[in-house]
Amino acid sequence: MEYSYKFLPFLKVFKETKLKMSEKIIYFIIESLDNDNGCFASNAYFTDLTGYSRRTCINSITELRKLGYIKVKCIRDPKNYKNTIKRIIHVKKRYIFLKDRKEQEITEHEKRIADKILFYYEMLGLPKYDEATNNYNIVIKACDKLGEEKVEEALSKMSKSTFVKEKLSINSIFKIENLEKGLNGYFKDFDKKENGYEDNRFDPWDI
Repeated sequence: MEYSYKFLPFLKVFKETKLKMSEKIIYFIIESLDNDNGCFASNAYFTDLTGYSRRTCINSITELRKLGYIKVKCIRDPKNYKNTIKRIIHVKKRYIFLKDRKEQEITEHEKRIADKILFYYEMLGLPKYDEATNNYNIVIKACDKLGEEKVEEALSKMSKSTFVKEKLSINSIFKIENLEKGLNGYFKDFDKKENGYEDNRFDPWDI
């Protein structure tokens, strides 16, 4: 298997997460193999590469899914539903292999994600933007960094702020630091009941 994107030091995933060492290693491998189409590595591949037992690899993948770092889709055998033909793993938040958007072309999959986020942005009544302007790069960069769910959560919270609606542009709203402030309840006129809200949901196995 070929590793995607330019190799970068992965110290960040060790420092900024509370994962077990086995989970950090497995996550690093998954992220490096997920080139938009997903990571197709088998449990045997993870076992051979890391030296961990099969059970440790399975438990690590399960925990990463539960904590929201990855989502997993299993393609089942239509003749025998218990048999998995293919497992596809996508990272939900990139820590290491962040794309340089000046060098990488936007894929159709990324365009669909950006269109979904921009539609949600418009539904929330956030500042109008020129539809003729290409906003894909700033949206995709935000999703790469924070994940789709966190971007949507941040936009939802920011939409309750008069300051955001009156003072910020779409470029300012999608800046990573402003989205992170939104998630943390930074803007003063947020509904206090929602401050500090943390979404602990995780995706079920997507069959």
